[in-house]
Amino acid sequence: MNGTDMFITSVQSPGSGWTYVAGLPANGVFAKAEYIKRINWTIALAVMAFGCVGALLLAYRNSKPIAELLDSIKDFAAGETGKRASAMEVIQMAVHEIILFYGVSHWNSYFSAMLYMRSYDNYPLQLILREIVLQSTMAEQLASQGNAALAEDMSTKLTPESVQYATLVVSIVPMLIIYPFIQKYFVKGIMIGSLKG
Repeated sequence: MNGTDMFITSVQSPGSGWTYVAGLPANGVFAKAEYIKRINWTIALAVMAFGCVGALLLAYRNSKPIAELLDSIKDFAAGETGKRASAMEVIQMAVHEIILFYGVSHWNSYFSAMLYMRSYDNYPLQLILREIVLQSTMAEQLASQGNAALAEDMSTKLTPESVQYATLVVSIVPMLIIYPFIQKYFVKGIMIGSLKG
């Protein structure tokens, strides 16, 4: 009506049959709803802005000790040369150290393989070496109990100690081959791990 959007409602009276029509300007009807919507958006944006600023401040405050520790680790990693190491080099040293420790611990483990593997063809080296040591020890025990014939069948001409020493050397050789390649990371990683603020 006259270029103004109107909100029109109509109701018919059951008694008289008349139709009552009311027209209100749309901006007058929805003004309060628009006002409430603007207030809600303003509050939501303000809360999100304050939340982001608060999160940034807390992140900065919490990262400060980590940054100081990383700086001291870089200084320590520089050593006497005075050349500071990058964060990636420091992390690389620590990762190499962890890989070495983890690898050695799994290299020396035989118990899980003993539990889960039934076929001798799939045995890892440590389990095969364990079987050899047990067999040589068992022959000595049988001989001491008086079962000389059975002990003679099982035994070799080697003493149980020499078998144990031989298996020890065989199990160490792969680690001795790998260690020189990661020694520089290992030594620095150990020293960085011992750093006390």
